[in-house]
Amino acid sequence: MKWRFFDQGEEGWQLSTFPMYQTGVSAAAQSKGIGVAGPRFFLPLEVARRAGSVSFNLEAGTCIPVHGDHEHFLGLVVGQALTAHLELDELQE
Repeated sequence: MKWRFFDQGEEGWQLSTFPMYQTGVSAAAQSKGIGVAGPRFFLPLEVARRAGSVSFNLEAGTCIPVHGDHEHFLGLVVGQALTAHLELDELQE
């Protein structure tokens, strides 16, 4: 569930968070490197802004695991509205 705690509308700044609790994956998935032991808590902060037909969305967060080191995430998505119902996005991590 996303909590938007600051909202200036479609053309203004929007700040939100969506904390997640993640369980671990199987030992087989861990051995293949496609998952990590759990559980862990993910706490992101998302900042969004639209300028005309272009949208900017910055997300930064940290994973706090029960076992292991903290992981930090940073990503930027820039989108261009093509129609009222279709947007083309580019992700940079």
